[in-house]
This record gives sequence, structure tokens and C-alpha cells, in this order.
Amino acid sequence: MSDKRAQARLAVSEFQSAARAKIEGEREFVKAHDRLHKLLDDLIAENEGLRSVAECIEGTRQMRTEELNALRIKLGLIRAREVKP
Repeated sequence: MSDKRAQARLAVSEFQSAARAKIEGEREFVKAHDRLHKLLDDLIAENEGLRSVAECIEGTRQMRTEELNALRIKLGLIRAREVKP
């Protein structure tokens, strides 16, 4: 009888370990998913900025100097102190 109890305890212990591992795996999946979502949002925003610059260069849209300088600063092409008022 004690052999069956030992087997049952071992089975319960393995089940609990597997359940904890599953929960931790799901947590890591959610974290990775959130990071990927943020990265995609950042890339989309950067792409929109670059598209605006391209449209300005192509002459399809006029952009004020302040907007263009703000985009250049955001993209790291110039520093804020390099912009002349």
C-alpha cells in the first residue's frame, strides 16, 4: 500500500512541477508578445515619419522646417542644439 502512496505522491509532484512550468512558459510568452508588439508599434511610427520625409522630398507635401527638424532629431540625424531658431 505504501508503494502506491509513494507513486501517487510522485505523480502529484510531477503534475505540480509541470503546471508551474506551463504557467511560467505562458508568462514568458506574454512578455515576449508584449515586447514584439511594442517593437512593431515603434517601427510603424518610425516608418510613418520616414514616409513623411520622403513625401516632402518628392514634393507631394510641404513640411514646415520645424516639423522636419523635429523628425531629424527623433531619427538621430541632428541634435536639438544644432537647430537654429
